[in-house]
Amino acid sequence: MVHWLWPMHASLYYVGFDVLAPQVSYGVQGGGIRYQGEGAFRKRLAQNKTAGAERIPTLSCEPPIPLAGWDDWDGEGGLRQNHSMRWRL
Repeated sequence: MVHWLWPMHASLYYVGFDVLAPQVSYGVQGGGIRYQGEGAFRKRLAQNKTAGAERIPTLSCEPPIPLAGWDDWDGEGGLRQNHSMRWRL
């Protein structure tokens, strides 16, 4: 999921936003596609809604996703060795 959202995260970061980790809900079904029974789906949906609601009051305390800025690149165009995003390479 992180790789799919990276272009949007990077774009928001470069225009000045702090970007937080996404609230991802797996197993959502609809449009005629079913992965589980209705009861299990409703239970999972309620859990996802609760998790999202519990997260909202703490959003201001969450650290932003570490994205690379202009000063994070070396003279050869590579990410500096000490940057927190280096693990992705």
